[in-house]
Amino acid sequence: MYKALIHGRVITPKMEEANTKIVKRYSTRLRLENDIDYQRKKSDFIEESLAKIGMVKRLLNRCKYTIGYTNSSIYFLNSVEDHLRNTGKLSVKQRKALNKMYIRFEKRVNKRLKKGSGK
Repeated sequence: MYKALIHGRVITPKMEEANTKIVKRYSTRLRLENDIDYQRKKSDFIEESLAKIGMVKRLLNRCKYTIGYTNSSIYFLNSVEDHLRNTGKLSVKQRKALNKMYIRFEKRVNKRLKKGSGK
């Protein structure tokens, strides 16, 4: 597309429409980057999500799973945390996975507590 614009090739209506769409998207993104409220919401979301990931990590340590399972879970949690810090976003699948992990770990901790108090 760049070469077509620079070298004076004929621009079809479809190409022009694509260029217009690119410019609109870029201007929207640029407007959001300069919006203070949006930036505040995004940083709040990142802080909250990092706190929740930390909570899942602490819960994982209390579960006393095997070393292999613990290490693979920590690897996943660290990768999600890095992705969150780099992009400021979490996909729906990542959120669901974190939620499932939290529920599973909490159930395990509660089960261990009941087992320990019952003796």
